[in-house]
Amino acid sequence: MLLRVSRQTSAEAADFDLTPDEARLLLQLAFAAIGRKRFVSAGRLLDVLEHFRPGDGALLSARAVALLSRRAFRACCEFLEHQATLAPLPPMAAVFYGIALHQCGEVFAARRQWLPVAAQTEDGAAARFAMTLL
Repeated sequence: MLLRVSRQTSAEAADFDLTPDEARLLLQLAFAAIGRKRFVSAGRLLDVLEHFRPGDGALLSARAVALLSRRAFRACCEFLEHQATLAPLPPMAAVFYGIALHQCGEVFAARRQWLPVAAQTEDGAAARFAMTLL
């Protein structure tokens, strides 16, 4: 079965709401698409989710994972740098930013991303991930 997702304008989507369970399912589908290297499909799903949940940390991480999976390290850095100008990056997104920086050869900049994440206590999974990368 194929799920077709089209880009809608905000006016077209104004009368449509996603429940948390539906949003979680779409995010899981996006990660499944990333895992199968179906990056265009994953991007479309993330676009839809971002329309309904702008600034959601899980969506930032999903977009970063998609870019890292495509080995688009510089694009990942640029995306997360831009997001960081809008609001502080969630801990897991900062970990992915560090990975992208590291892959671009910016080892010390990567460590500057991982150190505060490893020291924080709000997101234990991100802290453990950052510790393993240090």
